[in-house]
Amino acid sequence: MNRRNFKVVEGGLSEHYNTFKDCNFYRCTGTNTRLMGVVALHVQWKKNENPKITVHQFIHLDFSELGPDNYYEVIPEKPHRLTKSEMRVWKEMSEPLGGSQVNLNETDVYFLIKEALGKMNPYLEKEKTPDGDEYRLARLRLELTLEALEDSGRVDMSISPERITEKVSPDWCSKQETVNYFIMRMMDRDPEAACTITTIPLEELKKSPLMEHGIKTLMKASTKEEKVVPVKASVKQAIATTTQAVAGTENGYMLYRVALDLELRNKTWMITGCQSSEAMKMSSFEAAMQLDRPEYITLFRLADGAGSMEDPEIPMMNACLPVLMPNGTLYVRYNGDNSYVDSYEYLMNNDMYGAYLFTEQGELVIMSPDMVHISMMELDILSSPAAARMKLVKRYKSVNQIFQTFAQMPGANFEDMVETGDPSPDDDY
Repeated sequence: MNRRNFKVVEGGLSEHYNTFKDCNFYRCTGTNTRLMGVVALHVQWKKNENPKITVHQFIHLDFSELGPDNYYEVIPEKPHRLTKSEMRVWKEMSEPLGGSQVNLNETDVYFLIKEALGKMNPYLEKEKTPDGDEYRLARLRLELTLEALEDSGRVDMSISPERITEKVSPDWCSKQETVNYFIMRMMDRDPEAACTITTIPLEELKKSPLMEHGIKTLMKASTKEEKVVPVKASVKQAIATTTQAVAGTENGYMLYRVALDLELRNKTWMITGCQSSEAMKMSSFEAAMQLDRPEYITLFRLADGAGSMEDPEIPMMNACLPVLMPNGTLYVRYNGDNSYVDSYEYLMNNDMYGAYLFTEQGELVIMSPDMVHISMMELDILSSPAAARMKLVKRYKSVNQIFQTFAQMPGANFEDMVETGDPSPDDDY
């Protein structure tokens, strides 16, 4: 899993001093994306001695092994107003997750942070690297947050963690979403979240073969369904599904066959039975055959030859985080929702709208798996202030995934890498 950058604005006091105890919890908004395994929180605190002063925490919580993999804390110079750059932090953190925002209270914040910290891999903060230092600081600030919330006396310790998980999950899931989210959470060794969409007890879930072989990423799931006659009068509809699921692990790819039983209860689909095969190893070639999809690519050349742009002035890149790659700087734009999960042909990469790669060779290579999306990205660039510094060179369609490979090749030039005979900018894809 990719790590994110941390940015922390510190005061003059020691980082171990609990500044949150000098504040009152004011409010929090979070994303309802817990079934994706992540939640973004925007927590606000008011200073006791001056309520006009607000402390903002932007927290990205991962519920597999990364824990708080992005943390930003700031007190705005102007009361009640965040700067554009500060608001951009929240946009970059929350918008790629899709979903909607919900209001959360002290109890919700407390248990979400506590659960994520409890699942965090201890190795992350033991690394003698900048990432390790940032994880340690993020954990420290969040532990102080928990301490302040406990001392406030406003945390309901008797509440069921499952209730909180439901609060940061979609209000309703289709049968397709229910199948995909369930398998996704089980492969990510996150059965606590899976419990919100199943009647199977937690201890039974932990025995499933889907929980074996460490943390896995659901890359692809192809599902077929068969309607079943309900045996209980209280059940309006029941189906049985079989899914062929491809999982990515640290050691390669694995294939599972999963049989699920679902019932429609009170307008909500619930998993009532689960049987899974043992993991079957796949070669990289077999996985590539399963995961391959076309890529639409447009090549621009930067007039000034710059390999990156601090402010690209391209509107559709506003909420994109820069990621350093061996061959330049990568920006990924995600879809604004998680509708790609609502399909019996689930593909993880379908959450991506498109990507931008600024190479050190003065190229801008944009890619999307969707022809409409690449056209919109291209139009956005050509109508932006950045257009004066760019020249459209060529358009390409690749039947295989080559964009990520190119991003990993230091010093590579895209125009030299592809074969001749490609269409000109005046041709369609």
